[in-house]
Amino acid sequence: MKHPTRVEKYLGDSKELARDEGRMRYDFLATHYGYKADDFIKQAEADRERGNIQLAKQLELIAQELYKIKYRLKNTIWEKICKKHINH
Repeated sequence: MKHPTRVEKYLGDSKELARDEGRMRYDFLATHYGYKADDFIKQAEADRERGNIQLAKQLELIAQELYKIKYRLKNTIWEKICKKHINH
């Protein structure tokens, strides 16, 4: 399995990627974190099937934290604070 050290379609470095993600509108960023969490769950399932139980558990814990971040971004920061200031 290949584990790249950069995002192939993104020209910046990882620091720029983190900054650019952080500048996204919070509802979109929440969706992005949800996708990341979903992917960690898929990785955990694959690792569990291969017998990598410790790795699978850690990936599941990371996914849980990402889902919490998604919830806070969407339901607290976006819905309760920022949404009312955005002209649609």
